[in-house]
Amino acid sequence: MRRFPFATLTAVAVSLSLLPLGPVPAAGQESAANQHLVLGYRDTQTGQFHPVNRVVPEATVAPITGTITVKLHITLKTPMATGDKVVCTAEVLASYIAAAGSTIYTETDSSLATVSGTTATCTLSIPHSWQFPAVTSTDIENLEGSYSAEIVNPNATTTAQLFLARSSGSDFVSLTGKNVFASAPSAFSVNVTL
Repeated sequence: MRRFPFATLTAVAVSLSLLPLGPVPAAGQESAANQHLVLGYRDTQTGQFHPVNRVVPEATVAPITGTITVKLHITLKTPMATGDKVVCTAEVLASYIAAAGSTIYTETDSSLATVSGTTATCTLSIPHSWQFPAVTSTDIENLEGSYSAEIVNPNATTTAQLFLARSSGSDFVSLTGKNVFASAPSAFSVNVTL
């Protein structure tokens, strides 16, 4: 699977979020400050727009709190130039899907790795507090986590030099079902080769 640098994905996400969803009749055009964009998707078969529903959690349900730790053990096979650094990123997506809608949380942490000879170590800690609705018999919980490790040069003078050397990434967890959040591990260990 091809992974893109975090900065590239952020730029694409920002660009996509600025696109208006659906045509605006000429008579109903207003200034950009008065437009309200709706998050959703367009069905490519029918052309129909489907808004993403957001469930407002009940205040009586206790949040799911904790810290997810991801430790990357990195073997360096790519020569590192003077000034190069190893940057690690982990992202966790927690979603709750019910008949009434869905609630989604995304958490991210980044850090510089500690490099020693041909190895590097990176520990990422992702504290979280997720407020979901009360559990029902038909709900689906989903927990996904991915990581990336990149060799970059923060002293580079161009963007091409910054993301020049090497990157690697994959998933470290993918769980779907009932009570996933209660039974999921909170610590993960990953071996990476750069």
